[in-house]
Amino acid sequence: MQFKKKYKLKNNINDLKDIFGNLKTYGKYHPLIKNVILVNSKNSSKTEYIVKEQPFNWIPIRMKYLTVVRQKNNKIEYQIKKIPLTKVSFEYDFLHIGEMECEVEFKLSLKSKLLGKRIFLKKMIQAQDELMNNILEEDLYF
Repeated sequence: MQFKKKYKLKNNINDLKDIFGNLKTYGKYHPLIKNVILVNSKNSSKTEYIVKEQPFNWIPIRMKYLTVVRQKNNKIEYQIKKIPLTKVSFEYDFLHIGEMECEVEFKLSLKSKLLGKRIFLKKMIQAQDELMNNILEEDLYF
């Protein structure tokens, strides 16, 4: 299953790339992520993190998975690994519109043999909407 959506944010593109390129910072804005641990950062264009996420607040179950973050120019890709029977990847393309405005194109790819994959997809899309709103509301300039 594929999904694509564009967001307009009134932030500097470099500040946004700093947020999305560092999963520890990204996790502070993401509504489902509870903890992020840096695993490997030997390569400046590829970093690995262990992520703990709680998909549903009403169920006290957390998921744990590995995320590989790759950066190239104005593109950041998250490849999610170690979720049984599931392959997930996110891609963020940043387009500079103005000094304090840019467009972020979000692409999601989900391949899963799990029964609840449509619920999982919907939850990920809602989390992205909330993530973008959290970043938009945050004053990145102190």
